[in-house]
Amino acid sequence: MKSEAYRSLGPTARSLLFELAMIENSKNNGSLYLSVRDAADRLGMSDLKSVTNAFDDLEDRGLIQCTKPAHFEVKAADHSRARCWKLTWVAANRRPPCDKWRAFSAPHDSKADLRARRGMAALQRYGYALNSHRLPVLETITE
Repeated sequence: MKSEAYRSLGPTARSLLFELAMIENSKNNGSLYLSVRDAADRLGMSDLKSVTNAFDDLEDRGLIQCTKPAHFEVKAADHSRARCWKLTWVAANRRPPCDKWRAFSAPHDSKADLRARRGMAALQRYGYALNSHRLPVLETITE
């Protein structure tokens, strides 16, 4: 979450990433079936174009990888028709994670670049305040 790839994502793509992470159970990475329509339902959205763009953003940044394309020529009862995904930072099929997201760099002066720089600056400010003991400490009462 501290990477430029993650920080450059919009809110829809971040939410979609968490939905995909919820499907992953340490045994099924590479077999995460999620269609655009089901993703929209899980996100509580009706705009399929926004969800499609979120999938594209996640793929572009190397956070997810399509392992099986959607296929609509097969009857629904025979196979899943949804695309199949893999989280690139999690090992899959006895292979180590590929971590393609580490190499992502947002195009200079793009919306993604601005979002990433602002997010990274906020993380730096927080880390500085934390290390300088400038964050308020709330007293908690435990019984």
